[in-house]
Amino acid sequence: MKLILRSLFAIAMLFAVASCGGGGGGSDAAVSPPDAAAPDATPPLTFESWVVDLVENRTSDTTDPAPDTEFLPLPESGDPHAFDSLFP
Repeated sequence: MKLILRSLFAIAMLFAVASCGGGGGGSDAAVSPPDAAAPDATPPLTFESWVVDLVENRTSDTTDPAPDTEFLPLPESGDPHAFDSLFP
């Protein structure tokens, strides 16, 4: 039950931030997974990590909101503690 409430809160925050006219701090290009063969490859991007990054790093007030095509295809990690860092 707690996971569902936290997930709903995170999604509500996502939509609230997106409706405020925020955008990414980087480019508006679609997020592509890192090359697994690269020695300095970062962990694959998940929906949870995308939301946590959005909340922690905020967005620019001068750019358009991120399109839903940027985060809808992201896989969920299934980690019940994925949003714990957002609730100190």
